[in-house]
Amino acid sequence: MNNNHPQYKLYQEELRELEYEPSGIFEKTLFTLINKLTVPKTIKYEFMVTSAEFLRGEMFCNDVEEVSKEPFTIKDLISILLDHFLDQAILLNNPFVINDYLEKMKKNEIIDVYKYSDSDIQIQIDLKKPKRNKQITCWISRKEALRLEVMLSDIAELDLNYFTVNDVIKLIFSDFIYRYKNGELENILPKILKIYKNKK
Repeated sequence: MNNNHPQYKLYQEELRELEYEPSGIFEKTLFTLINKLTVPKTIKYEFMVTSAEFLRGEMFCNDVEEVSKEPFTIKDLISILLDHFLDQAILLNNPFVINDYLEKMKKNEIIDVYKYSDSDIQIQIDLKKPKRNKQITCWISRKEALRLEVMLSDIAELDLNYFTVNDVIKLIFSDFIYRYKNGELENILPKILKIYKNKK
């Protein structure tokens, strides 16, 4: 896998910009001006989640709203979760560990259900193919999107796995909902609320 995959186009754009050498001061000024006018500050991403995940996400956001008395949406939640993920990824600075972390989150999309009788019967419920889906649309800063693409490109170049930015945003949201509904996130509401207030 190389970093020329079209899904990493921000990374490619940045490389082309760094490699471009304007021949004179006019060309350099024009290039800088065009960049400022045409390069978006935020990037739009869309992904699908199950209706159950979407509902739990909305209910959590409603709980935050009730406590804070301020609007709080799924987009705000994703922004906080993404910031946390990127902070951890920067500290780790290890594509192998980050790849393993993403893989573990991905595995939560399949839940094993056991029926107990004379012998254990394992039933797999594949949440990757839900009966009903909901689309989530969010905007993240170009800086964050670029950082994600560089990180994901490093993982892909090592022939580990291929993830897109959309994949990562979906995984961190779905993983949060999965752990929240299973009671693994102790005192998460006040923690999220504190982070949200500090971001404003």
